[in-house]
Amino acid sequence: MKKLLCAVLFMVTLIYMGCNKDDSNPVVGPSDITFQLSSQTVNGVSSFLFKPSENVKLDVILLSCPSQSVYDTIASSNPNRVYSKDSVYPFGDYSGIQRGQNWNFTFTGKTSGNNTSFSSSVSFSVPKIKANSK
Repeated sequence: MKKLLCAVLFMVTLIYMGCNKDDSNPVVGPSDITFQLSSQTVNGVSSFLFKPSENVKLDVILLSCPSQSVYDTIASSNPNRVYSKDSVYPFGDYSGIQRGQNWNFTFTGKTSGNNTSFSSSVSFSVPKIKANSK
């Protein structure tokens, strides 16, 4: 009986904690901000490049390649830096990136105009080399 009471108390506590309406890190705002991605490799080291659809300030970029067990977080060293929609920006240096790998990215930040929070997720497949046709 004591074990049952403890289990019920534990479940009630979990439910109560899960019903908290105070979200300390809400991400609300424009869902139409997108990012174009590409990659480049120089001397065996690959980096990704992004171009935002709007001028933005980034807080963090989360990236992953589950098939290679790669999970990384790139935090902005200057959250007030504006990334222009007219420019391409390199980020992250990785070795072992191969053509055809699927990567996932989540960009989180604020619009530069009115500081509205956003979160944008993008899947990217490293381009394969095209075969020459004659």
